[in-house]
Amino acid sequence: METKVIKSSNKKFLLSIIGSLIFIFLGGWLAINPEKFVSAIFKNTFFMRIAGIASLLFFGFVLLTIIKKRLSDKNMGIIINELGIIDNSSFASVGLIK
Repeated sequence: METKVIKSSNKKFLLSIIGSLIFIFLGGWLAINPEKFVSAIFKNTFFMRIAGIASLLFFGFVLLTIIKKRLSDKNMGIIINELGIIDNSSFASVGLIK
């Protein structure tokens, strides 16, 4: 049986990075200018600032995790051979599936 290799998607990687950067930018804007986001529902600027800081921390961590995973993992996405299927396609990769 020949070995078949399916590479990881660069498109999904790029979209994940762009999405994280957008939320980091919006979180920073929310943390710096909470007065602009005050509405009838959210009247408290302190809550808005906390939400912005939480967004910065969370999506910053997500961005660093995505980049670290991509740079450190040079494995192909999925490899199908006579031993079985080797899954390296996600963060919760299981390895060899017999």
